[in-house]
Amino acid sequence: MERGENDYTPFVTYLLGVIGACYATLDSRLSLLSSSKSNESALEGCFDSLVASASKREITDANPAMSQRTIERILQKLQTEGRIEKVGAARATRYRKTC
Repeated sequence: MERGENDYTPFVTYLLGVIGACYATLDSRLSLLSSSKSNESALEGCFDSLVASASKREITDANPAMSQRTIERILQKLQTEGRIEKVGAARATRYRKTC
């Protein structure tokens, strides 16, 4: 390179990586919206993809087509069935899949 010229390759590579990650997230969310799965199975799928625990807010953000009340009802049902467990209390409450 000559003096005074910039190399844009690292920036373009980074930008394309960010755009690719955004499209992957968009694709996964749109597949949840367009699938004919029930709300309960969609929420179970959300827990299957979790690495750790998730707050109710994170679950709501991952399932924008469901109302908060529906999510709360399904979370309660999954807890009763022993498929997920509630960790913490009040604002620090998180949910995780049981082994």
